Amino acid sequence: MSKFIEENKRIAQDMVKAEKTVEDSVVKGYKAVEEAVVGAYRRIEDGFVGKFLTREGESVEDAKARLNHREEEK
Repeated sequence: MSKFIEENKRIAQDMVKAEKTVEDSVVKGYKAVEEAVVGAYRRIEDGFVGKFLTREGESVEDAKARLNHREEEK
């Protein structure tokens, strides 16, 4: 009976290791997708602000700061 219990413990440890590997892979994949989506959004946002919302000689960052300040005043 002791060998049976020991084997079950070994199997349980192996399963925990396997689940941790899967968890790490899923989290890594999620973070990669999240970074890609957020990066793409920021590029689109910067392009829009640069094309339509900046004033003469104003940088995209300055325009965003100006617009955020106006939003906070509301």
